[in-house]
Amino acid sequence: MGGLAALAREHRIFERLTERLERAFQFSDRDARREVRDLLLAFLPALDRHEELEDTVFGRSCFSGGAG
Repeated sequence: MGGLAALAREHRIFERLTERLERAFQFSDRDARREVRDLLLAFLPALDRHEELEDTVFGRSCFSGGAG
């Protein structure tokens, strides 16, 4: 899979995760906390990997969080 196709696929995954996070706020407090925790455990490492992929595809940018 090409770099841009991989980025597009990941963006769709992040969009679905964000939608699930929004829905989690409609749950009871206990269930919402569990859902948000589980989603963040998957989302945050994926976000780090995604940033690395963007740097590979587009080159390191001032937005990547790196030193330049």
